[in-house]
Amino acid sequence: MFNGHGRLECIDGRVYTGQWRDGKKHGEGHYYYLRDGDIGDLKRHAIGGKDSMYRVKEYSGGWEENTRYGEGIITYVNGDKVEGTFVKGQPHGVCQYHFAGTDEKKPRMRYAEYCRGERVKFMDQALQAAKDRVLRTMKWMAHEQEVAKVMEENPEY
Repeated sequence: MFNGHGRLECIDGRVYTGQWRDGKKHGEGHYYYLRDGDIGDLKRHAIGGKDSMYRVKEYSGGWEENTRYGEGIITYVNGDKVEGTFVKGQPHGVCQYHFAGTDEKKPRMRYAEYCRGERVKFMDQALQAAKDRVLRTMKWMAHEQEVAKVMEENPEY
């Protein structure tokens, strides 16, 4: 049985790199689901591949007992991404939906509410702005905590 960190390459092109426990994906990891030939023609919105543009291309994030669980990012073959909390393998709760093909300087992102993998609705712009402010504040606070920890561990600073 696999335990620890490792890489598994399947003959069909799937690749998992990450943590294992008792032979199952468990912890942090990255799973690439598709070979390039399975993606389809991106100029035609992935037509020609299996399940078209919303087929999962890759996932990076938490795993529990071989199932996507916790914080993670899922990428579809058309380049769209869903970033948020995963429960029983599916996005659940309020997640960030990143649209592919948008301007790199101003990427298009909206908050969306998910229930067991299905997008229920996109959130309104005012709520998005408030959530963005909260996220920026949380990132700043986390950074300040890290700085305080380093300062505590290294009193010579």
